[in-house]
Amino acid sequence: MRYRVQNLPLWLDEDESRLVERAAERLGVSREALREVAVVRRSLDARKKGHVRWLVNLEVTLDGELRGAPADVSPAPAPDPEPGRVRAP
Repeated sequence: MRYRVQNLPLWLDEDESRLVERAAERLGVSREALREVAVVRRSLDARKKGHVRWLVNLEVTLDGELRGAPADVSPAPAPDPEPGRVRAP
């Protein structure tokens, strides 16, 4: 099943591979249980001076279903359908 994990912090000097570890930790599963990971949104959080960080939303695919997910984890919305073909005028 596919889930959206919201607001994972990533400091400016950290490697992006830490996101996978943090997503697995937030979901309460091992890193190997994550099949597919995709960045959906990334925003810069500069509200605290001297503590600038990225807040990243990920979509992850797991083999099974998740029980008792935290508040910032939700099932991923269905993808938008492909647009229809347009005929030439």
